[in-house]
Amino acid sequence: MRLIVIHRLAKPASPGRFLARHAWKLGLGLVVIALLTARGAGQTYTQPHSLATNVTPTTVPCGAIKLDATSTDTATWTAVSSPYGTGSPYILPSNDPNLPTTDPTHPNCLKPDPSTPANSLPDDIRIAPATRLVIDGSQGPVQIFSHGTGIVVNGGEIQTINTSATNTVSFDAEPDVPSWGGITIVAADAGHKGDASFSYVSLQHALTAITITSGALSSPDSGSYGLTVSNSGIGPSYFDGIDAVNTPISITGRVDPITGRSDGQFGTLNNIGSQGIKLTFDPNQPDYPAVIPAKSLDVENMTFGSSVPFGETNCLPLTSCAAGTIGNDAIQATFAPNAQEPVLINNNQFFRAGSYGLELNNPNKPVLTSNSFSHNGIGSSEPTGTCPKNAVNKYPPIYLNNATVDLENSVTANFGQQDGLEAIVFNGTVSSPTFTWKTAGTDPMQPLGYLLDGDLGMVGGTFKVPGGSVVKAKHGTLNLNGVRLDANDAGAKTFTSLRDSSVGIDAVCSVFVQSGPPSPLPSGDWGGINLLNGADASINNSTILYGTDGVQITDGATSTLDPSYGANYGLVIRNSQVGASFFDTVSATRTPIAVVATQLACPVGACSGPSAGHDGVFADFTGSGTLGRGLLLDSNTVGGSVNEAIRGVSLGKQKVVVIHNTIRGAGTFGIKLEGASAPTITGNDVRNSGTGSPSYSAIYLPDLVQGDFSSAIAGNTGGTDGLNAIVFHGSTANAKPLNWQTVGASNALAYIVDGDLTVNGDLTLVNGDYAPVLGGTITVKSGTVTANGATFTSLKQQRASLPSCGSVFVQKVSGACPPPAAGDWGGLVLDPGGANAFTSSEIGYAATGISLSSPSLTLLAQNLTLTQTSIHHTTADGVRSQSPLAISGGRFTSNGGHGVNIALVSA
Repeated sequence: MRLIVIHRLAKPASPGRFLARHAWKLGLGLVVIALLTARGAGQTYTQPHSLATNVTPTTVPCGAIKLDATSTDTATWTAVSSPYGTGSPYILPSNDPNLPTTDPTHPNCLKPDPSTPANSLPDDIRIAPATRLVIDGSQGPVQIFSHGTGIVVNGGEIQTINTSATNTVSFDAEPDVPSWGGITIVAADAGHKGDASFSYVSLQHALTAITITSGALSSPDSGSYGLTVSNSGIGPSYFDGIDAVNTPISITGRVDPITGRSDGQFGTLNNIGSQGIKLTFDPNQPDYPAVIPAKSLDVENMTFGSSVPFGETNCLPLTSCAAGTIGNDAIQATFAPNAQEPVLINNNQFFRAGSYGLELNNPNKPVLTSNSFSHNGIGSSEPTGTCPKNAVNKYPPIYLNNATVDLENSVTANFGQQDGLEAIVFNGTVSSPTFTWKTAGTDPMQPLGYLLDGDLGMVGGTFKVPGGSVVKAKHGTLNLNGVRLDANDAGAKTFTSLRDSSVGIDAVCSVFVQSGPPSPLPSGDWGGINLLNGADASINNSTILYGTDGVQITDGATSTLDPSYGANYGLVIRNSQVGASFFDTVSATRTPIAVVATQLACPVGACSGPSAGHDGVFADFTGSGTLGRGLLLDSNTVGGSVNEAIRGVSLGKQKVVVIHNTIRGAGTFGIKLEGASAPTITGNDVRNSGTGSPSYSAIYLPDLVQGDFSSAIAGNTGGTDGLNAIVFHGSTANAKPLNWQTVGASNALAYIVDGDLTVNGDLTLVNGDYAPVLGGTITVKSGTVTANGATFTSLKQQRASLPSCGSVFVQKVSGACPPPAAGDWGGLVLDPGGANAFTSSEIGYAATGISLSSPSLTLLAQNLTLTQTSIHHTTADGVRSQSPLAISGGRFTSNGGHGVNIALVSA
């Protein structure tokens, strides 16, 4: 039995005074209060060993420890002997300024207050530089009790030897005080760094059991750690169990040979008011080590929280005798960013930590394996979606903040059950060559999956997102630099915000989502998928919601692994849904992409406002050569973009195929393809787009090259758009006819010309055709113009079926529509090598109505025939011809030059 030595010289210090003195370190105040008020009120579990009957207690005086008579640097305490002449139990004095210092039977360790010498401060038992205290268990268990004083290792050393499960060393507070000062290990100078090694030791009722700030890189039991604690029990502690700064430490427990797990008897941290183990490496604090010999933190085979009291054999975990908690984290470690400070956390059991089971800040390649977590970070049990004020937030068992970590190979076989948020939550860089996403869930038979509370960065390698995956992120972005994103299998996958409760594990009312989110969630709730610098991606059957950009790729590869399209495109998205996005839904820069059978729109009931805050699909090939197959958009639905639904830039060197897409509610152009060369644009349906102020056309093809309107640009339909039209300028395909289509004649998107157009074939307009042109000339080469009952005019001329005023092409001036005027467009320049004919037609508001140069071959009878055709409002001539022409009927009015100016030149 424990020998109880009671001194009642003064009223013990109140728990409140200890709280006030150390309140800055409190974690969960209720835990601390429970520990303080429970002191002495209930059963105390200690190693049940009897003391030697022939040994009297040893009172240890204040100041430096007394050394062995035969040694100049060592003091040895055993169960039966010590330099003081007696053995265990060892009684450490008080250090309470409210107690007298004159009672020789009750020593009180005090020292002058440097700022107010008349006052006194608590002092401690000290181990001086270059000296050591050896506590030897060979003669039996050794017990050390304190009236408040701690032990300060000031550049010296403390160690236990010859201890075992039966011959233990225990430190505890006397019953007349709620706590004692614990063991503090500091550096005296650069040559004397304090260190310690403990084995089969129990430390109870300290403020903090062990504090070490010395920066020592070795200790008696290790050449790599300044502090080693093995097969020991720590707790209760009112604040931290172990608090280490700039010192590598090793904490290990005993393994049950049957289960292979920690045995929960020797190797425990239990009933801790704040952090179980708190470790900090900070180059701005003293004694920061330049090199770590092995690990900065090695914790193996330990049991945290609800553990068996030290040395007990008749108490099972999670039973009443083992009930206990850790106020905050079981382990909290903060490392210097980007430093080589390795971590090993292996085969530990974590019970009832108040917040994180394991929290690592700035870890670099930590190894976290075979740990189990139960009942950690459990907060409010309020219904999903509500977070009442002052509710305790749920925490995950593992949190890796700003980590560089090989999740695939170094963070494995960690399991959890009934924790607050069953996941490994992390942000930082994944260093795995191949990283396969594990979805967080509550199945205790599956390893802990992942959640993101910031960016995930990865350089090179492969990121696999298998079917069934749910990737949830808070604010962060998947930054994949030179990475292959493999989300290619047929199973459904979801990429969404951590605040999205509709899929995957619910993080609402966790420490990461501390209030109920709005419904529906806003776009930009997380960053989306960002691929760059040679990255490629195959995304199949995936839902990507609420990102800043849904998917963005910059300078990506020209191929990926998609079986249907991957040979020619660096990004393939098919059979998927992307939106809502705060900026672009899909954005590509200098990368060939294919988006097929995908909905780029808000899911029903899950979006407010536009599906894309900028463009639906944005593809920019500025500065690039030919890249794979360029741009393929096939059978997609694009809904509700603020700007273009589809926009391509600098497309001249790329193959462009935009077919069978359904576009609804684009804020500007439904489709805008800049500089496209011989594109295929067929079967697209654009509606309710470009209806704002100014209004826009359904399709816009500026600087078109070799556009084939006979087949490759055909079959596009629309309705209720700002302008139900294809507006274009540039050139048409060689030897391909341009058969004019008139806006409003049907639901087919018809034509408007907004700049210079070269027609490299026949141009044909039939009765009723209306050809509005603005700011350019129509030049026909290698073909003829045939116009029968058609009109060529300025786009400024208003028509019920073509309300161009107020559009981006004809903007109002001071609120009024500008009237059509001579010179609004350049006119028609015809090929003199053919027989051009205009019948019952009209040409108005051009610079020169018709221009015809001299033919290079033999003159025809008539290279131009005008029959009942009127030309009016020109700034120059109505007709200027160097080729034969015939005019029958018609009118020439308001011409700035000649009505007809003929200057024949012989061939």
